[in-house]
Amino acid sequence: MNDADVNLILSNNLKRLRISKSLTQREVADVIGISQHYYSDIENGKRRLQINHLPILSEYFDVKIDIFFEK
Repeated sequence: MNDADVNLILSNNLKRLRISKSLTQREVADVIGISQHYYSDIENGKRRLQINHLPILSEYFDVKIDIFFEK
C-alpha cells in the first residue's frame, strides 16, 4: 500500500464518520482548527491530514485511531 492509498482510505473514513454523526465539514474543521475548505480538500484527497489531528479526531468521534485506516 502506498501513500496515496493510505490517504484515500483516511479521507473516505473521515467522510464516513462525519456523515454517520450528522456533522458538517465546518463542525469537524472547527474541532481541529482548520478552515472548512481545507477540511473539504482532506476529504476529497487533495490535501493530507496532519498527524497531530488524529488524536483530536479520534476523541471527537469516540473511535480508536486505527479506525481511520481500516479498508
